[in-house]
Amino acid sequence: MDSSPNLQASSPPAAELCAINSVSLDQTSNFIYPNFVYLGQLAQCYLLVKQEDALLLLDHHAVHEAILHSRLRSGSYQAETQLLGLPISLSLHPSEADELENLLPQLEALGYVLELKQNELPTKAHEPQTKTLEIKAIPAILEMGQAKEFLQKSLNGQANSLHDMWATMACRAAIKANCPLTNDEALELVRQWINTKDARYCPHGRPTGVRL
Repeated sequence: MDSSPNLQASSPPAAELCAINSVSLDQTSNFIYPNFVYLGQLAQCYLLVKQEDALLLLDHHAVHEAILHSRLRSGSYQAETQLLGLPISLSLHPSEADELENLLPQLEALGYVLELKQNELPTKAHEPQTKTLEIKAIPAILEMGQAKEFLQKSLNGQANSLHDMWATMACRAAIKANCPLTNDEALELVRQWINTKDARYCPHGRPTGVRL
């Protein structure tokens, strides 16, 4: 199942962009956004943009990664969900159950469907009362092992686990190399990049573009 996201609500999924003929520089008219002029696509991987007296070469995969990562962090991107035929059960310590309550909105936005159930009271007074977490669905672009590992790390309080998941999901969902874009699609990508905070680098630390 393809889970590539939309560049905007009315635009086609990123996977569909690859079915469109490539834009070559000698066929492209200038497309203008305030202070930016989109000139065309190079090698179906890079976008050439003029900013006043400078030229920017943008990696369209890294640019899309940065945009999606920002949306995932802010909770403004709703990922697609893969329903499981049989729910997977995890026994949670009370501290993990508390962490789940804190993270539940973010996890649901990533594509998880989770249900927390109260277990029977422990037989010994000093034993904590555990709860059972049923995983009914996972993010569509993650494998089961990845989804379970990221969830467990998140509930264990490992600070980087959600960041790692956002980075993985953004990378998998972003437009890939060798994917031709129409002028309108490329300009929309540039527009969103301009309007995304901290979009100079992808979540893996690569620059999204260079100034020529």
